[in-house]
Amino acid sequence: MHVARPSALRVIPALVLAIVFAALSVADLIAVFAVHDAWRPFTKPLLMPALIGVVLLTSGRFDRVRSWLVMALLWSAAGDALLLSRSDTAFVEGTLAFALAHLSYIACFTLAGSGRGLVRRYPWVAIPYALGWIAATAIVAPHMGALALVAVPYSFLLTAMALVALNLVGRIPLRPAILAAAGAALFMSSDTNIAAARFVPALAPPHAEFIIMLMYLAAQVSIAAGIVSIQRSAARERAIGAGLERY
Repeated sequence: MHVARPSALRVIPALVLAIVFAALSVADLIAVFAVHDAWRPFTKPLLMPALIGVVLLTSGRFDRVRSWLVMALLWSAAGDALLLSRSDTAFVEGTLAFALAHLSYIACFTLAGSGRGLVRRYPWVAIPYALGWIAATAIVAPHMGALALVAVPYSFLLTAMALVALNLVGRIPLRPAILAAAGAALFMSSDTNIAAARFVPALAPPHAEFIIMLMYLAAQVSIAAGIVSIQRSAARERAIGAGLERY
């Protein structure tokens, strides 16, 4: 059985955009580490659009699952641009943009695959996620003031998104499921560190902003790679299964 791959006409542009995304990522991470904020209005807002280009050029059949993935990345791009400002207003607006990104991811993950996934079959696997959310909320929320009215529901939505991603295990091929679930867990960790760095700096790790951005980029790439590779992984598994049936 033939495993569908992107056409040759799309491979080179996809590779170019992947290089652009990698270059922007390195430049943005250097700017964060060096506290050179003057670069960031030119690097950070372009990260997700470059990744969207890679997704569009490396996807096979463009369906509702990938449409929601692109929507999630678009809302993430809006959140990235808004959070360039450190004002409370920008924090609220950026948080709302990322909340819409997570709703889009939930739609994407829900439409991907079929059947009962890992979380539905073994609900106890959600316990570490729930405990992490409760602990982070209990520690950070008292320091947020009025911003807790936005941040706490957002963190709950983020945790729900991560659990829906984990539930992909058993619903889609294993490798894409692990990539998406790992990316969602990294997203949780990145945003938890954002809250700590902003509201309880004593709890933030050294070079917190660099670590936050590194985890965020890894999260988005891992989720996108997982969703984009579903079709190829499923076709590969069918090809292997067909081959085994001959023996």
